Amino acid sequence: MRALTRIIVIVLILAAGSGLYWVDTLRRAGPEPEADGPVPHEPDAYFVDFTLRHFENAGVPTYRLAGDRMTRFADDSSALIERPDLDYRPVDAAPWRATAARARTDPASDRVELINDIVLRQLPENGAPMTIRTSRLTVLTAAGRAETDRPITAEGRAWRIDATGMTAWFDRDVVELHHEVNGRYEPQTTR
Repeated sequence: MRALTRIIVIVLILAAGSGLYWVDTLRRAGPEPEADGPVPHEPDAYFVDFTLRHFENAGVPTYRLAGDRMTRFADDSSALIERPDLDYRPVDAAPWRATAARARTDPASDRVELINDIVLRQLPENGAPMTIRTSRLTVLTAAGRAETDRPITAEGRAWRIDATGMTAWFDRDVVELHHEVNGRYEPQTTR
């Protein structure tokens, strides 16, 4: 009976030692990566003081996107841009320029989301520029369009318009104001 008790005690000690060894090995190895788990949203590339240019098939430049810094993320190929500067040049219309505090874009798409302190300017060769300010603006470069559902302020030389929501068609020199439109016009006096 004593021999059987000794064997049971030895087996229990060996089992406990093996268990502790196995737990210590797992602790040192860390968790195994999940094969189908989510990829973390971590940057994989940085660009400082960059400029991206886009051309039509015939080689005509359509827009230029520059910024202080672009951070690209591996999991979804999105990019965050600090102090973006977007210069859009339609073929048969006045050029447009947009600046903002930040932007988010996906290099594989034509969408640029401008965020905070946005200034959008139409810069005609012969005429007064128009300036539009808002807090959020989506620019669809392939469609030649910018849109927002946020409050905007548009100003020209002798006028100011406040509205909520807007679509600007770059190629057509057209700005649609959506809701709550209020304007003021002060004609220039000539002496």
